Amino acid sequence: MPKAKKKRRHTYNYNIDRKKLKRKAKKKSAPRIPCDPIRNAWDNKKCVARNLADMGLAIDPNKSLPISKNKEPQVDETEQQQEKVIYKPYVIEGLQALANLPSKQTMGISSDMIHYVRYMIENYGEDYKVNRIL
Repeated sequence: MPKAKKKRRHTYNYNIDRKKLKRKAKKKSAPRIPCDPIRNAWDNKKCVARNLADMGLAIDPNKSLPISKNKEPQVDETEQQQEKVIYKPYVIEGLQALANLPSKQTMGISSDMIHYVRYMIENYGEDYKVNRIL
C-alpha cells in the first residue's frame, strides 16, 4: 500500500524582493492611454505604428512632414500624403472635439480660498485689522 503524500507548506522566500517584483511586473504591463478616442480605437494585436497609421496619426512628425530645402513643396510629396487611407477617422474627429472644448481657467489659489476671501471682503471690506485671514 502506498504512503500518503505529505503536504508541502508554502514558505516565505526571503531571498526575493517583493517590491522589485511588483515594479518589474508594472514595467512589463502595457501603459494606460489617457486619451479616450485613442484608447477606444487601440488594437492590442497591432504594433504602435500600424495603430497610429490606421487612426490617421503620425508616429514620427519628421517623416510625416519632412522639411525640404526648397521653399515650395513638391507635388509628389503632397500626393503621397493624400494617398494614405485612414481606417478610423472617428479618432481624429474625437480629438478635434476634445480640443475645441472650453477649458476651465484655473487661478493660482484654490476655490475654497477664493470663497473665503470673498466672504471676508463682503463682511469686513478693506478693514484688514478686524479679522486676519491667516
